[in-house]
Amino acid sequence: MGQTVVSPTVQSHTVGNDDDVDVKAAAAAGAASVAFNSMGTGPVLNAVTGGPGRIKLRVTSGTGVPAIAANNVVVTLNTTRTPRKVFLASSVAAPGFHVASVGAGSVSLGTKVAPVLSTVYEFDLIVLF
Repeated sequence: MGQTVVSPTVQSHTVGNDDDVDVKAAAAAGAASVAFNSMGTGPVLNAVTGGPGRIKLRVTSGTGVPAIAANNVVVTLNTTRTPRKVFLASSVAAPGFHVASVGAGSVSLGTKVAPVLSTVYEFDLIVLF
């Protein structure tokens, strides 16, 4: 015959997709360098500012023919760790900048449409590890 076992009920919850545990901003996650792909001829990095885990970029697209690409702006970080999350804010919504990919110490920003030539774009990146 079977035996009845009595145990207490434990309250729990399902962990959602965005419910991260122990997400921390790395102290040395500033930008080491910035590279441009498909941003026209002669794009310019005007400024890089921000504190730990927060990077502010001001770039000017080049002349010629900027193109739609998955890696228009590639930010190399001061670490080799792969970010867990990257939040992006852009001053201009028109080209549809987005985080295209993240890798070991890098973040690639792409566009939905081609950037406008000779236009200033400002980005705020928050990088979490």
